[in-house]
Amino acid sequence: MNFLKDTDKPQPKNIPCFNTSTVARGVFGKYEVEMAAGRLVEYLIHRGQGWKPFTLRGLIQFYDANNWESEDLLYGLLGHWIDDTMGLMNPPCYLINMGKELAFTSLFLERLIK
Repeated sequence: MNFLKDTDKPQPKNIPCFNTSTVARGVFGKYEVEMAAGRLVEYLIHRGQGWKPFTLRGLIQFYDANNWESEDLLYGLLGHWIDDTMGLMNPPCYLINMGKELAFTSLFLERLIK
């Protein structure tokens, strides 16, 4: 699995987000996953460190500062999730737990610019 580097292009600030904190619809296949991805991109833009790994604590603080509910902040980005109508979903992992930080897979960027 390939991980993104800070120098990978395009940088988060150049990812086309739509509406308020939502990646363009259809990119990840489910609205909640797209919302989580879009808000994550907004966090990266705010943080200003490109694709470098990030901490869950930093992301939660960003959610809190924006008055967003944080229970679904990584919904569908870490692999398996349950869909109410379709059951267990097995999408690819877009983030990998690296211990104290989460790193992006190259598939996350590929999906965003699709």
